[in-house]
Amino acid sequence: MGDQGQPGPIGPSGNPGVLWARVDRIGRIIGQKGVTSATRTGSGSYDVTFSVDVSACAVTLTPIPNRLSFDPGLIESGLFTAGPDALVTLEQGGTGVDLEFSIVANCG
Repeated sequence: MGDQGQPGPIGPSGNPGVLWARVDRIGRIIGQKGVTSATRTGSGSYDVTFSVDVSACAVTLTPIPNRLSFDPGLIESGLFTAGPDALVTLEQGGTGVDLEFSIVANCG
């Protein structure tokens, strides 16, 4: 057997799979995989930053209302992704509401 050759170039990054976070109503991360930060930017508005670009992933947002102190009426949610950032809005009756939520980016 001959001498081992030089290592080849580094290949592309692998698929990140499923990334997620659970964020409380004031923007703190409760638990996560592949999320670097979450920030409350205003009433019912949050910026969640993933560790990779999620703009081509299937991203799902689920509001988690506090059942003890929240009117269970219709919660409207908005989600916009750009690169690693996901901009989240949560409203009820056109007014921003601060709620816990989960966000999942399925990139697999």
